[in-house]
Amino acid sequence: MGDPNIVAGLPVAQCATRPGSLPDVRARLSELRRTRPPTMTIALDDIDGADEAISVLAEIEAAKAWLDRLSVTAAGALLSWSEDRTRADLNHYGATATERAQTMTHARTSIIDEICLATGLARGDATARAETGVLARREPDRTTSALAALTTGQIGWWRARTIITGCTPLPADQANDVASAVLRPTRDGTTPSPRLIADRLAKELKKRIPGRVRRAEALGRRDTSVRLGDDDTATLGIGGSTERVTAAHDRLDRLARRLRHAGDPRTLAQLRADIGLDLLLHGHSPALCDTTDPAPRRTAPCTPPAPDHASHTTGDTTGDTTQPSCDHSGFTAVAQDAGPAFGFFFYIAQTTLAAPVDTLNFEIIEEQGGATEAGSYPLTGENYKTCGNCVLVYQGCDENLDNCAKTYLAQSGTLVIDDLGDVSGTFAGTLQNAVLAEVTVAEDYTSTLVTGGETWCIDSFAFSADVQ
Repeated sequence: MGDPNIVAGLPVAQCATRPGSLPDVRARLSELRRTRPPTMTIALDDIDGADEAISVLAEIEAAKAWLDRLSVTAAGALLSWSEDRTRADLNHYGATATERAQTMTHARTSIIDEICLATGLARGDATARAETGVLARREPDRTTSALAALTTGQIGWWRARTIITGCTPLPADQANDVASAVLRPTRDGTTPSPRLIADRLAKELKKRIPGRVRRAEALGRRDTSVRLGDDDTATLGIGGSTERVTAAHDRLDRLARRLRHAGDPRTLAQLRADIGLDLLLHGHSPALCDTTDPAPRRTAPCTPPAPDHASHTTGDTTGDTTQPSCDHSGFTAVAQDAGPAFGFFFYIAQTTLAAPVDTLNFEIIEEQGGATEAGSYPLTGENYKTCGNCVLVYQGCDENLDNCAKTYLAQSGTLVIDDLGDVSGTFAGTLQNAVLAEVTVAEDYTSTLVTGGETWCIDSFAFSADVQ
């Protein structure tokens, strides 16, 4: 099957340590791509052949990580070159501050466009590679541990990117300390799993960046955005505090349900979108003028609906009823967060910003059958170690959302996802008819039901969070 430790005539280890010029590296990579892949056939009793195939796969993943490190270096060099060249021209011509800002922005976007055209990378990925490469040149101490792990194949590009981006608010020395702590081997000497890395990173950042500071920084970046689609559609995003944004979504949901009850044939998702745009563009929604009429008027202006004061709490708990078997019912959130982690997607809502805190957590793990698109997903009481769409409540946590008194895991219910979001979208939907039981969780993430433990029921909870 060939020697998996040889790449373009050189040992893989030597490729990672031997310095070389970019033309030299490009020539070796071009030679490697022209090499015909060997045919791999393993006999039934060929244990050595199977071991060799495993080693080939391991070397391939390590080589991919090494190539990603090279990609970061090259993209960073290009962005630095574009900025330095543009800055020199601006200094020569004595440009104004406004001209400088506009020209520098154009220089950055132009070089990112060139990288995307040459490689096929998505804009977000190309930008992250270039900015990480520039950061490694300007503040090498900040990225030492994460990029070293990427170079040796200990982690992939996505994990390295998440660690570096997450540590951006920290001083360089602290950022590198966090990366080292997150990447330290487990007790048995193995590389930490994606979930363990995500847990470690979240805890390390919460130790160093107070929640109020994180909230203030996020609010300082609030804005509106428009994402254009390829099918003559677009998505409008509005940023703001969790309380205001979730209350606005809850308001739209209530109005949409009112129209559905009156017989409107559109889905709730369609109604929420149509009503929101109507209110922004016209100050009212014609369809809401007369919801008692089987064919509501859609042209004449009308008085906007009266404020629905019940909607001004985050998280829709409409219809929550205290069932005899439920020790706790409903959930009201004052803060929400969502985004991709290492190997899974997370959502966290919390009841207060000060301890003790209760949190509602979703962990969507694609490789374990988790959601990959909008839809309705039943919760069937899977073990925490193997669940794909994990729904949990942590009760009585400290201000860092750690050291919680009790853990509850969903045994039944439905997770309805209206929008799974992406790196710049919104994660939104509803948790319906959920019953969570008290569990304990072992170090390997195996959950065990607590005999005589408490239950937590959530009849309906509407969620909406910007994906970070």
